[in-house]
Amino acid sequence: MRTWLLRGRFHAHSVGGRIEGGYRIAALIPVDVIPYAAAQVQRFSTPAYGEAAVSGSAQFALNYAAQSSTATRLELGTWLDKRFALSSGSALALRGRVAWAHDHSSSGALNAGFQTLPGASFTVNGARPPSDLALLTGGAELILPNRVSFGFKLDSELASRAQSYAGTATARYAW
Repeated sequence: MRTWLLRGRFHAHSVGGRIEGGYRIAALIPVDVIPYAAAQVQRFSTPAYGEAAVSGSAQFALNYAAQSSTATRLELGTWLDKRFALSSGSALALRGRVAWAHDHSSSGALNAGFQTLPGASFTVNGARPPSDLALLTGGAELILPNRVSFGFKLDSELASRAQSYAGTATARYAW
């Protein structure tokens, strides 16, 4: 049995940005309402590179074309926020979010060619992420009078054929 070990080395580059704006409408109903809009752009680039044989033959080594892809996201939604005063000067903040997001990504295709067979190439197409998502968030934060707070939140992104769930816990000290 033959064993080939091939390695490709490259440095990928990514740059992105997000801008978000909202306005707190205080005590309109029993909770504060914060409608918001956001736009986000992410660019990911890899240079052209080729695999090299670490051991064995380089017969099946591949060359990869330079790749760049851009992903954009637009969000429209509302945050809901309610604070409760607790004994000893502490406060409990409950927060939730309901939003719609539209994601647009350029092609997820990867082009490769065999080094020893000029002109023999192929394309691998990745799974296309859903375009429209419902964003739901729920969380709480305990704010202590000594400027320490502890919080958690659960985020979900829901689409017709994909779901994503994430949790975050925080411990914060403000000075």
